[in-house]
Amino acid sequence: MSNTSNSNGTYKSSSSNEGVYVIAYYNLLMVILGTIFNATTFFVFCRAKFRNTAARPVIHYMRAIAIIDFVGLYGWTFESYISTIYNISLTYSYTVASCKFAWFFNFWTLQASAWLHVFVSFDRYLFMSRIQPNTWFNRSKNILIIIASVITIFVLYNFHILLFVCYENANGYIVTDSRLYTFLPLFQTLHLFIYDIIPSSLMLTFNFISIYHLYKIRHITTITNSKIRHRPITITLVVTSFLYVVTRTPSAVIYSYFYASLQTTDWGRRLARGFNILLYTFPILNFPIYLVTFSEFRQELFRCITRRKRQIGITDARNTQGNVMQIKLQNMSNVRHQL
Repeated sequence: MSNTSNSNGTYKSSSSNEGVYVIAYYNLLMVILGTIFNATTFFVFCRAKFRNTAARPVIHYMRAIAIIDFVGLYGWTFESYISTIYNISLTYSYTVASCKFAWFFNFWTLQASAWLHVFVSFDRYLFMSRIQPNTWFNRSKNILIIIASVITIFVLYNFHILLFVCYENANGYIVTDSRLYTFLPLFQTLHLFIYDIIPSSLMLTFNFISIYHLYKIRHITTITNSKIRHRPITITLVVTSFLYVVTRTPSAVIYSYFYASLQTTDWGRRLARGFNILLYTFPILNFPIYLVTFSEFRQELFRCITRRKRQIGITDARNTQGNVMQIKLQNMSNVRHQL
């Protein structure tokens, strides 16, 4: 009986370790793909076709989300890889400075990204639901103010982490807490509501209303041309907002309330890893969604690629012509010398 028990325990441990390594390398893949996809997304949205933000100010949000998702990849997603493969944890055991910065950085990027998605959903709701959609919230300059405010508010909200959280105890170990107040689990619970539960609820509400008005647009012909023009980009942003909720909410809830109990069983660990994979996948999803649902983005990206190939082809042709001319001139010079 004891031999059977030991072998089962060894099997579970081996299976668990394999799952952890799979997730670690999967996260590395997400960092690589996310870096490429988000950088490409930002580049395309900075092209001339999308520079008229007075006509479509929501482009400001799409650029900001691409930057935040790009930066956020190098938080817990990248740390999951290096902590598993190289046993380096910036959050828990490297230095006090890295502990402070990692907690601050991860909380800030996740919360800022969440509320930028909320304002995107709110923007689409206002635009699709009003006869005159040009409200204060839909103007280009004011959207930049909203983006700067969101980023600044969450920097200030999490700034206490840099000052008071993480210290080294008498035994030389880094403690992820504060000497002045209880950091965990209090602030992790607050983070759950600020980064997921409240934003997800607002996004779902705004998106369902936007979908209702999108449905009306299909069946009513007496609508403004501007709303018809904005229909593709609205569909794109509604899809990305729904995916945000689907990929992030389950993992956030599980890790806040059910993680300890799930770790006691094999199926629980697998379930937690599955939701983890969803969580780490979201930052790379915007790019393929834009490609599939937003024709202007797709056309501009392909135009960039084909123009680059054409420029390379023209450069190669000019170099070839130049080499041919040099050879001809050299031959003429040789003939003259012989004469």
